[in-house]
Amino acid sequence: MAEMTEYGDAEWQQVFEVNARGPFNCMRAAGRRMASRGHGCIVTIGSNSASIVKMGQGLYGAAKAASHYLTNCLGLELAARGVRCLVVAPGTTETAMSRANEQVPGGREALLKGEPGRYRVGIPRGRFAKPEEIASVVGFLVSDQATHLAITTITVDGGSTLRP
Repeated sequence: MAEMTEYGDAEWQQVFEVNARGPFNCMRAAGRRMASRGHGCIVTIGSNSASIVKMGQGLYGAAKAASHYLTNCLGLELAARGVRCLVVAPGTTETAMSRANEQVPGGREALLKGEPGRYRVGIPRGRFAKPEEIASVVGFLVSDQATHLAITTITVDGGSTLRP
């Protein structure tokens, strides 16, 4: 995690390759197949960082925002052909990446309780998500129980974005 002025072109390229171009390539290929058969569901794993500003996460948040936008645009283009496109936007989840982010000043406690000086509200639920909690939301979205959900973002972050 660095400030925006500290990133070089190589970091920009790598972050956008993984978090924007990778999902774009997958959704484009899947979208073509699903549109030709007249049904399907594409779920992009985004991040709540795409919609809330966090210090030290400028490139990551921007790349995830690009991925969210691409997913929604594809959803709009393919909706009439029976393809649903959705974004699941997790907050901090127990992963190798979150363990690396614990190295920020204040560590895990600051991530959970928030740091007003760094524009972080914390996680009101008081814990990181488990990967299976994110996966269960994706499972629901691709099921027959969610067939009218389309072109939207489901945020799974324990309340840290504080949306009404």
